[in-house]
Amino acid sequence: MRDTFSTLFYLKSKTKKDENAPLYVRITVRGQRAEISLKRSVSKLRWNSSKGRLNGSKEDVKSLNRYLNAVEYKLEQAHYHLIQNGIPISAMAIKDMYLGVSIVKKGLLEVFKYHNIQLEQLIGVEYRKPTIIKYRTSYKHLKAFVNEYFKTDEILLVDLKKHFISDFGHYLMTKKGVGVNTANKYLMHLKKVLKFCVAHEWISVSPFEYYKLKNKPVNKDFLSSDELDILVSTDISNSSLGMVRDVFVFCCLTGLSFIDVKNLTNDNIVVGVDRNTWVFINRQKTSTPSRIPLSDHAKMLIKKYKDHPKSKLEGVVFPVYSNQKMNANLKLVAGYCGIDKNLTMHVARHTFATRALTYNVPIVTVSNVLGHKSIKTTQTYAKLVDSKISSDMTSFISTAPRLIDKCG
Repeated sequence: MRDTFSTLFYLKSKTKKDENAPLYVRITVRGQRAEISLKRSVSKLRWNSSKGRLNGSKEDVKSLNRYLNAVEYKLEQAHYHLIQNGIPISAMAIKDMYLGVSIVKKGLLEVFKYHNIQLEQLIGVEYRKPTIIKYRTSYKHLKAFVNEYFKTDEILLVDLKKHFISDFGHYLMTKKGVGVNTANKYLMHLKKVLKFCVAHEWISVSPFEYYKLKNKPVNKDFLSSDELDILVSTDISNSSLGMVRDVFVFCCLTGLSFIDVKNLTNDNIVVGVDRNTWVFINRQKTSTPSRIPLSDHAKMLIKKYKDHPKSKLEGVVFPVYSNQKMNANLKLVAGYCGIDKNLTMHVARHTFATRALTYNVPIVTVSNVLGHKSIKTTQTYAKLVDSKISSDMTSFISTAPRLIDKCG
């Protein structure tokens, strides 16, 4: 992108009646502006706005115009200096150079760390602790990459090249052994930090302007209706495993995520517009509202754990373990029920979305229930099963022309 650097001398007056007005110079780079007061006032009657100079031939006029020529030259020199030294060009950078303000070359890791500190200060306000932990992990991987790839403890923002992003992604997949989609999650964190740098004018453009992230399609596990029936009907004598199974089933019936079902309280259980029992929550991950009418089985599960000691003590609907423990126990539940799938709490959301679409629930409704901000997210969660495709295609196939057997 071209710098489109320009300067403009102009008068800034509060009223039309002012005889004199203060003189300013405006610096513009790629549409972004910075202003400098020249600490002088001039006559509005003698000011030529198209030329950016005073009209007249008197010595005071010539002296001021020579001064403006000198200011313009110094600004052009500041612009040239930034180019020669590889410093990101912005209106503010040119202003700082003209005023003699030191232009500090920021380091990428320094800025990433500063960004993470700002995020930590917003825990409980705008971000959750797990989000901060993910950014810390991204920082750790980036630091290791810079150490190994550049043989240094820091890399300046001005030294970032277009291939930096692809090199980091390659490092994550080859050295850290992560998949494409996981690598992209770390790169998304870096993208946000570099956007932060552009906003602060520490760099003029992010390397991500030349790089597009492409996730690899993933087959998401879900339970078929038959498998869900087996899970519900299997008698599990172990109370702990039975509770894990029940919470998983509740999520299959409502689409709630682990964190949302863990934090579910009796205040979230309300009577809806149809006089039925609903769940009203704001999803913790996206803060979007989710309104879910409950089936009879879901209501029965709520009632089942109403007097559980852990539920009473913590004021929640279900006595849910940690996500790690829930997932570990779900593997035991799957084996106990003879289900040959890797059950996790997230599989419950996939199951809900897939079953809902299979039974012709509009995707907009499914998206609202899941609390998604975009239907595109819903489309990645839910996929149609073969039985649904077969059902939808039956009438179409029946109208197709039939081949005549001419072999007889």
